[in-house]
Parts: sequence; C-alpha cells; structure tokens
Amino acid sequence: MRFLLLSVVFIQFVFAKAQTNPFEHVQCKNWETFQMAELERRGLSTEPYNYEILYHRLNLSVFPRVSADIFGSVSSYIKLSSNTDTIRFDLKNNMVVDSVKSTNKHLGFTHVSDKINIHKSGWIKDAIDSLTIYYHGKPTTTGGFGYFVRDRHATDDIIHTLSQPYGAFHWWPCKQTLLDKIDSIDLFITTHTDMKVASNGLLVGERQVNSLNREFHWKHRYPIATYLVAIAATNYSEYTEYAKIPSRPNGLPILNYVFPQFDTIFPAQSDTTVPILQALDSVFGDYPFAKEKYGHAQFMWGGGMEHQTMSFMGSFHPDLIAHELAHQWFGDATTCGSWEDLWLNEGFATYCTVLCREILQDSAAFREIKWWFRYEGLLARTGTVKAQDTVKVNDLFNRYLRYNKAGFVIHMIRRKIGDSLFFRNVRSYLNDSKHKYGFSVTSQFKKAMEVGYNGTLDTLFNEFYFGDGHPVLNINWTQKGSQLNVEVKQSGSNPAAYPFFHIPVPLTLLTKEGKRIYKTVYPENPNSSYSFIMSEQIDSIVFDEDINVLASDTVRGINYNLSSDELIIWPNPASNKLFISGNKIKSEIVTIIDISGKTIVKDLKLNDDSGVHEIDISKISSGLYILSFQNQEKSVKLEIIK
Repeated sequence: MRFLLLSVVFIQFVFAKAQTNPFEHVQCKNWETFQMAELERRGLSTEPYNYEILYHRLNLSVFPRVSADIFGSVSSYIKLSSNTDTIRFDLKNNMVVDSVKSTNKHLGFTHVSDKINIHKSGWIKDAIDSLTIYYHGKPTTTGGFGYFVRDRHATDDIIHTLSQPYGAFHWWPCKQTLLDKIDSIDLFITTHTDMKVASNGLLVGERQVNSLNREFHWKHRYPIATYLVAIAATNYSEYTEYAKIPSRPNGLPILNYVFPQFDTIFPAQSDTTVPILQALDSVFGDYPFAKEKYGHAQFMWGGGMEHQTMSFMGSFHPDLIAHELAHQWFGDATTCGSWEDLWLNEGFATYCTVLCREILQDSAAFREIKWWFRYEGLLARTGTVKAQDTVKVNDLFNRYLRYNKAGFVIHMIRRKIGDSLFFRNVRSYLNDSKHKYGFSVTSQFKKAMEVGYNGTLDTLFNEFYFGDGHPVLNINWTQKGSQLNVEVKQSGSNPAAYPFFHIPVPLTLLTKEGKRIYKTVYPENPNSSYSFIMSEQIDSIVFDEDINVLASDTVRGINYNLSSDELIIWPNPASNKLFISGNKIKSEIVTIIDISGKTIVKDLKLNDDSGVHEIDISKISSGLYILSFQNQEKSVKLEIIK
C-alpha cells in the first residue's frame, strides 16, 4: 500500500542507532510494578449476571491530600436478560456497601466473596430498571498494576486508577466482564477545589460545591469496557492541541493534563500526537471517538494506559504516544473478547508504533525499529502468542510474546496477504458491527484477514499464534565456479513443542563488487538444499535484509573462487559431515580434540590439492571440539560444534 504523505515534520525519535532499544519506552505497563503480582481469574465467569448494562452514573469523592478513601454512589440502568429475583455486581469485600436503592426504596443485598447480590422480586426478561449502590472504603493497593493508587509527585498528592485487567471492582461496584460494554457513562467526581480530575469523554461541567471542594462532570457517550473507566485527580496544568482529520475538519481536541512542574516541558514533546493521530486515522479509518476528544493525563508511571479517550501517561516519548493512541482503535473501540486474546490489543498497538515510523519518517528509521521489534520478539524462546495463563500478570502481559512477537505476527500477515488487502481488511474488521464498540476474538480477526485472500492463514496462525517458540535457521552456502549451493537447516527455539515453521527464506546475495541479488526459497522440511547458476562471484549472503520474517539466523559460507590460503570449515555447527577448504591445502594432518583434551580423531591426513576436503564426524558425540591442523609450515587450531 502506498501511504498518504502527511504535510508534517515528525519529531526525531531519541535513541542512539543500534544501541538504545526504542521499545524500552513503548510498553503500556510498568514492568517493575507487577513482575511478582498475581491476579484472580475473572471476566469469563460462568455465573450469570442476568442483565445488560445500559448506563452508569458515578457520583464519587476523592481527596488525595487527605487519604486514599473513596465514597459516593453508582447508579445503573440495566436491561434484564432473564426472569430473576437476584442480580449481582462486583465489589471487593474490603469496601463497604452502605445501601442499595431503587426508586427511593431500599433493596435487600448481601456482600460476600467480592459480589453484591441484590434482591428484588418481579424482575422479568427485557425489562429496564435502575438502582443505586451507595458505598465507601479504602481500595486495596496491591495486585495488578496499581488499581487505585494514592501517591505524591513533586508538587502535590495524586489519586489515579488503572483497572486493567481485573481491577475495576477494587474501587467501584461494577459488572466486571469482557462480555458486555457500558453503553454510556457520566462521572461526577468531587475533589479539592484547586485540583482537576481527568476522565473519559468530555468535561461538560464544573461546580463549586463549597469553599473546599469542586465537582467535575465527565460525559462519555460511546460504549466502554469496564476496565477502561478511569479517574485521576491532582493539581494538573492543562493545555489543548488540535488534530485536523476528516471526521473533525476543524480539529479534534487533544486535551493534556500534566503536573505543573512539567507544563513548560511536555508541550514540546506531546505535539507529536497530532501527526501520529493523523497517520493512524489515514490508514485505519476515523478516530473512533471523534465526537468527543483524545487526551493524556500524567500519572506516576514510566509507561502508560489506554483509558478510553484519555490515556494515562508516565512520559511523552513519541513511541509511547503512538502505542497508547493506537489502542483507541485496538483495545478500546474493538476490545479483546477474552484475556487469552490480549495480543489483539497489545500486538496491534506495538505494531502501530513501528508503522508510525514507516509513515512519518524514512525507510532507515522503519528498518531500524523493525530490527528491535523482531529482536524482542525472538527473546522469548518458549511460549505462545496466545495467553496460556491469564492469572499471572507477568505471563499475561509478557512483553516479548503479547507485544513484540504478537506485533511481528501481524506484520507477517501483512506481508503474506499484501499491503492493499491487509489495510482494507483491517479497516473492514474495525468497522464491522460485530466488533466496532464491541469485542473480538482471534478466530474473528483471522477470518477478517482472509477476506479476498486466495488461501487461508491456517498455517501461519497454527505455527506463530498457537505454536510455541520460533524458527532458528542455520544457512550454509558455497560457490565453486558458477554454481552456488545453499543449505537451509531449521530447528525450533523450543523443538520439543514445535519443530518446524513454514516460512519464506529471503536471501540477499552480495557480490564482490557490492551488487545485491535477491533470492527467496521456501523450505518444506528442516533440511533443504538449493542450487543456483551464478555469473557473479558471491562474497556474502544476508538473511531477510528487509526484516519481514520472525526467525533467528546464522549464515556461514565460502566462495572457493575467492578463497585464499586461509583454512575455512563449514558448516559449523555440523551434523554428520564437515568440510574444510583452502586453495593450497597440502599434506595437512588433522586431529580432533574434545574440550577435556581427549583426542577423538588422530593423525587424519589430508593430501589433496583440490582445495575442498570432507571429514566424516557422524560417529562423534555432540559437543564442542578443537580441530588441529599441522604440516611442516604451520599449525592451526579451530573450534567446531557437533
């Protein structure tokens, strides 16, 4: 696909070439915070809720300078999905439910096992009712990423929330699930009079409650997953930028709330939000919350969280901005339908960080970030993109599997079906009524990507989504005369789990004169050989120069036509046969010694002027060995791996 050229200058990304990893800045979550944390498994409960959420109104008070307590009420409009006399909301047991009312009448309830069971006779299917839960308490501060945090920055106290994945019920009574979105929400948050409150949607009102307290009214009229509802309160400074996009030609407001000590620093950094939003809007379609806003609120992390219409940010690095902004399409408007499918959120957001380099910078910047992108995707030698354990946070939000490997799988899908079809299908997927402002699972995404493609993506998904590990390639080549021989050996990084991946193997042949020749082979088994007739003399071979295949590689080889007196051995590692080359090998005596010093092969004579020698090592055990070459003129020792 040919990308729309934007008439903007994208700020240079700050990292030293080939030294600093840009993905240190891009990740959503603060890794040090949750490495040892564990979560209860929720969100896929088989217990029925018996209702759909139509609307929530949160009337809450928080006072960061005083305590971490929260108190107030949550009013809900619900539509009954079955005849029942009991419905439930989720709220941690340490929180206190004061009462539950419906049309000013008290309802009976119990609050046990983190569930509020509310009783009312006469609830019938499809009926619409309303109720209000009054409560208070000090939310727990352990678990997850800091579900409800009271902290202090340089100039004031702060309270902020981050409910992903299971934390909303730690601080407000809700229906915590990935099966139902809240149709719309109002948040009335009262705090200290000289503070501001950041939240979802549009700020439609402020009211002075008394001389000490001020109330902020945020109104959001798009469906929202429970874990994306958020508040933050502190002494914010405020500034607004505007992004002109087709759905908001006069400018979509980008509201920024930052700590006052940063109000002269962050505006110069956050201005990259405008071109990033325009870029993503151009390739994925209209910003999904265009009738309202986008925004950032600074909080006490180095990473960020994609709260709907207002991401909470620890910094304003362009990669982090791109990642969180991409989540508005992938994760917020279209949300993973289970935590097993988290890669649909995080993989796409990570890939969009890479994509923004491609659109807004140049090919060198794009290639460089792809190198890091693949590098981190290969660091996990075991494990699948599909989340196997959704209880432990450090497994569920594994940065190498769910972010980088997942994102690179998306890139491989793009390369397989082609740019035009890929971006067309992604746009269709995002705008499909089954997914937009709803949920999606992997099987639905896969089906959407196959539309218009002459084939299936079964193999790619089986090997790189369900499959454990990644391919490891050993590529050995030789050229003698005009014949170039290439041997491709593949093993899995976790061979016991998944031994072979069907991948293209793109090769760049570099000639002695510096010319590039491109060849791609398609191995069908772990050991494949290919021959080419070449008029040019090949000096070296590079695997996947454009960085489009998720595989690690080792490439070794020799052009006999260009070789000198130097002794060269290949392949290394070797299996059954070892080759030794050198134009002037004469009367060499070879000894093979293991690492303990024991002689394994003694006084093997090479007396051949052909320049190529073969040694049978099939009977030698696997391990590291030293080959010793000796004649009247020289003695050479080389390491080999069997």
